[in-house]
Amino acid sequence: MSAISNKRNQLPCITDVTDLSGKRVLLRASLNAPIDNGAILDALRLEKTLPTLDYLVGEGAEVIVIGHHSDNDQSLFPMYEWLNAHTSYDMAFAHNIFSATRDHQVIVTENIRTNPGETANEPLFAERFADLAELYVQDDFTVAHREHASVVGIPKHLPTYAGIQFAHEYEQLSQALDAPHPSMLIVGGAKFESKIPLALQFLDKVDHVFVSGAIGNPFLKARGLEVGKSKVSDDTYGLERYLDHQGLIMPVDAIVTNDKGDVTTKKVEDVQPNEVIVDPGPETVAQIVALIADTQFVLWGGPLGYYENGFTEATDTVARAIAESGATSIIGGGDIDATLHALGLRDKFTFISTAGGATMDFLLNGTLPGIEAIRK
Repeated sequence: MSAISNKRNQLPCITDVTDLSGKRVLLRASLNAPIDNGAILDALRLEKTLPTLDYLVGEGAEVIVIGHHSDNDQSLFPMYEWLNAHTSYDMAFAHNIFSATRDHQVIVTENIRTNPGETANEPLFAERFADLAELYVQDDFTVAHREHASVVGIPKHLPTYAGIQFAHEYEQLSQALDAPHPSMLIVGGAKFESKIPLALQFLDKVDHVFVSGAIGNPFLKARGLEVGKSKVSDDTYGLERYLDHQGLIMPVDAIVTNDKGDVTTKKVEDVQPNEVIVDPGPETVAQIVALIADTQFVLWGGPLGYYENGFTEATDTVARAIAESGATSIIGGGDIDATLHALGLRDKFTFISTAGGATMDFLLNGTLPGIEAIRK
């Protein structure tokens, strides 16, 4: 058994606990769903919360659900309404959990990030929440890379377990740390500080690493090529040392725009100073699709081009190729998950992480503060 498998078995899960009847359980759930004018746009994270909630209620626990929204001013009341509509529990919403009555099976509390004690990891804030319960369940992998009160503070005061979704995220992402061959990492997007180190680290873990989007631009620049007005990193990351690595794949052609709004396809060697690279070109996409057809494992994080400005063709084509390949496929959440949702391809992928930054940090480090808090 690999070291990763051993570590995975050491992560205690709430389903290992069966004497929950009558016990008060504090559940950190993933409630950070996209919302517009009170309407939830995508309920994936809420859906992933249900197995743990079902287990706790089914075992007779009294559950207090805490969570956050990335907009600190956003109320979690719409998330409570969704959970209430999709379960049959006696459920209530508490604007202030510390003064709320506890005569319900499930209480969903207000956005914990409305209190600065959460992100500051204030000890007294963590203690106040810990005093509400006998057990703590961490089921929000999306925040496991944060040293916040609900991630690392509360576990200091209560027996702590991974929720079903958290444990599943950990197990599935751990596969990427010891990927089968042939395997492939596709890295796009624009988060240089996490994704470039990830790409470099995985050059010796997988057979091919394809860098695209803004992540690919520093690699092209390191080759001495013109990237025009494309977004690049201030840090060079010493990329020159990696350019000859046989597993590294960079775009050979690109879709570019200029200050006149013209859109053209050209070799990467022909990009001009007034142009912006907005998507890999058809020759590059064909190369990647061919590699996908022969791979057993694909890990993908980040769109391949300027997706938010409508340059979606490369990302969509690669998504369809992976869906049709039969390869084990793990998606690092975020924009790619939204793409798969729009294309109706979510059920064609092996695993879609609900996390973004936490996924990247886990793949880089093999653990996270939230994971270590559960282990301890």
